[in-house]
Amino acid sequence: MPRPRLLAIILPCLALIPGCATHITRLEPVRAAFHRGDLDEAERLIAADLEKHPGDADVLTLDRALVALADGRPIEAEDLLKEVRDRFDHLEQESPVEDAWSMLSDDQQRSYAGEDHEKVLLRAMLAITNLSSDGGDAEAFSYQAAEK
Repeated sequence: MPRPRLLAIILPCLALIPGCATHITRLEPVRAAFHRGDLDEAERLIAADLEKHPGDADVLTLDRALVALADGRPIEAEDLLKEVRDRFDHLEQESPVEDAWSMLSDDQQRSYAGEDHEKVLLRAMLAITNLSSDGGDAEAFSYQAAEK
């Protein structure tokens, strides 16, 4: 392939790369605030990111839960983790409409229900968070993690 044609293909692709901001890149200021102990700022940044990117609500809610746990609010953290767990469990169910749509369009268009390791870690974090408060449900969360 002649060089000008190759450049005509590559240059437009390169122009798109800087515009792709992933969740991890957007999370860098949150992590910096968290690591310096400024949990209020970390929570504020997560809330702002949630407004801008509502499609990332599940992962941002997980981040909020960890900030709440680090801030000494284990019950709030547990509630946030349960919210994401329940949503992942709901999205894991079969949906004939979604299956048909993904066959017609793109297999990547399915709802994200979390990877298996994420589901196990989520339940393990629920157990740890519950132990930070009363510990009454920690054993049940541990069993849930083992079942996943």
